[in-house]
Amino acid sequence: MSGTSFFNTIKLQGQELQKAIETAKDQDNRILMIFKLKDKPLTPVQVHQAYEAQFRRCPLTSIRRSITTLTKKGRLVKTDDMVPGNWGKPIHKWKLA
Repeated sequence: MSGTSFFNTIKLQGQELQKAIETAKDQDNRILMIFKLKDKPLTPVQVHQAYEAQFRRCPLTSIRRSITTLTKKGRLVKTDDMVPGNWGKPIHKWKLA
């Protein structure tokens, strides 16, 4: 299972880096929990809405990062099912592996 939860593009170090890594891992676990609770394929937008309702505000890009990480780790699978997104373009759904 490969894939890192935090991509240190801002060159954090020490305790700041460790906190960011833990925060990203926590987010991955919460997103996995959302998929388990919903028990159906979800778009990143649907996951984002559920995440903010259950936990706290976060950028949609963080949700997408987590979904990508969980997919690379083999925990989620991208489906061929697509629905219209917020901007009218089709977006994929993911499901538990």
